[in-house]
Amino acid sequence: MTYLHFVVALPCEAKPLVEYFGLKRRMDHPAFPVYEKATTTLTVSGIGKTAAAAAVAYTQILFGNSKNSVWLNIGIAGYHLPAISQIFVAHKIVDRESGNSWYPPLLYQHACMSAEVATVARPETEYAQEILYDMEASGFYPTAQRFSTSELIQCLKIVSDHNLISRKQINSKQVSLLVKAKIETIENTTNQLMHMAQSLALSSPSLLAKFLQCWHFSNHQKLRLENHLRRWEVVSYNNPPDIEALRVFKTGKEILAWLENQLNAMPVVLEKPHRRKEPGQW
Repeated sequence: MTYLHFVVALPCEAKPLVEYFGLKRRMDHPAFPVYEKATTTLTVSGIGKTAAAAAVAYTQILFGNSKNSVWLNIGIAGYHLPAISQIFVAHKIVDRESGNSWYPPLLYQHACMSAEVATVARPETEYAQEILYDMEASGFYPTAQRFSTSELIQCLKIVSDHNLISRKQINSKQVSLLVKAKIETIENTTNQLMHMAQSLALSSPSLLAKFLQCWHFSNHQKLRLENHLRRWEVVSYNNPPDIEALRVFKTGKEILAWLENQLNAMPVVLEKPHRRKEPGQW
């Protein structure tokens, strides 16, 4: 079973998604507001990267029976240009406090521009660089990476404020309208990522089993191996590596290093867009 998990910071960001996807509030888990319908869930984290990370972990505890879940962080962000309501997908996420960076692979035909997202600890007031500013992405992304493959974890940010309009001038109703206006782009993204996830769910187990038969991997190495093989199937269009040729390697550690080097060298090929489906149907 493949899950789609939305994580948003604010109730006003959640409202249009809850309505569009027909989600219902779960009343038995008070730690975070959680909404669900079938295999689609939405968790309201609250503001900040720590809250976002905790919400991802909490969601995984509630629904973590799928290793190929799609995780989407939807939210507003500041930008240096007056591009109110423009939506971007993050191709780089930077934590301004730690300096750590992540690069979400964009292996699908995204229906919007991509941008760098800088996560800050306090609301930014001056947008000097040509990047987006938010407060959750650097908590959301690396935490979700513990539970799914990187290609299925994405951040979509909608411009709400800029150098001429501060976030304090934006009210909750306006935020809901901004998200609602981009529902079609959000649905397009979910459809493509869910298609990718279901393809991975069908093919990964047999390939993983072959590797486990040939080499020994620790529990931690098994998790890395599974993530590498999922990514391999995506970027190679299900063209598996030649296991017999890899028998020159003696240890699981050597195999993991080879896979990682090969994956980093592979060109990114965008998938073709898929047929648009009804809300919540994959």
